[in-house]
Amino acid sequence: MQRMSVICLMLVATAACTSAVPVPTGDDAKWATRQWPETSVETLSGGRSLYVSRCAGCHALVPPAKHSGDRWLQEVPRMTQRAHLDDGERDLITRYLLTASRPRDAAQR
Repeated sequence: MQRMSVICLMLVATAACTSAVPVPTGDDAKWATRQWPETSVETLSGGRSLYVSRCAGCHALVPPAKHSGDRWLQEVPRMTQRAHLDDGERDLITRYLLTASRPRDAAQR
């Protein structure tokens, strides 16, 4: 019974963390194609899924907008080895975080 309570608590905590991690939109993909021409909503969604699944296993998720793009460019490589990410996974997470953390005008918030 105690094990089930712990599992339920972990699921609730994970759900609460993911609400601060925005789901990519068409506007996000459009912005991202300036740097990565092949980017799509699906690509960004894959990066988000990896961020949630691989990073939340060890610590609370940081909302992407909490850090600047420059900070994410320092943090992701630092965490890559700990999270056992391959180059493709690292790149997808980085692309998602840079896109989700970009400054937005008032109309996009």
